Amino acid sequence: IYADVGKMVEIRWKTQPGKPKLWTRIRHLQPQDNLKDRELIDDLWSQLHPQLTQAIVVCRDWQYVQHRYLSHPQKHYELLLVTRRLTGTPLGIIVLYRDGDTCKLLDCIAPLQHLAILIQQARRLAGNWGMVTLSAWITETFAARFTATGGEIHPLDVRIPHCVWYVGPPAEEVRNHWWLMGGDTDFM
Repeated sequence: IYADVGKMVEIRWKTQPGKPKLWTRIRHLQPQDNLKDRELIDDLWSQLHPQLTQAIVVCRDWQYVQHRYLSHPQKHYELLLVTRRLTGTPLGIIVLYRDGDTCKLLDCIAPLQHLAILIQQARRLAGNWGMVTLSAWITETFAARFTATGGEIHPLDVRIPHCVWYVGPPAEEVRNHWWLMGGDTDFM
């Protein structure tokens, strides 16, 4: 019924509590109350998705963020915007979830060249919250982008299935092309 077309891995970093960064800042987004925050989400998504043209990626625009994170009936997710300190230029959005002594990085909506800055800010913030670990799920194909920021890879027993019982692209065409993070799963 299904073909295996990839797998998820977990990347873990030790948190790094500290003072605010000199060149960047981070703030909570309130897109349900602020039209500009909604526009920021859409703008950052429009910068990310052209960089993933060879990948299969779920749309991460305002409507998706509202449905997936802000309307969740049981969990509270934190949406944070990272900007350049002096110019206010938006660099990216991270979605965090506090779970015991681990802070889960569920999503990044940003041009890929800003990924390291976003993770650095997430590690600092999670450390300041008293958490020990920052973790993220990502498809194995794209894990190197996260381990390049100092994270350690840990295997998960989470496979990406592809239905072979309908008319659509064959498994070979989609194998190892999914860009999925923890926020794309039902586990988080």
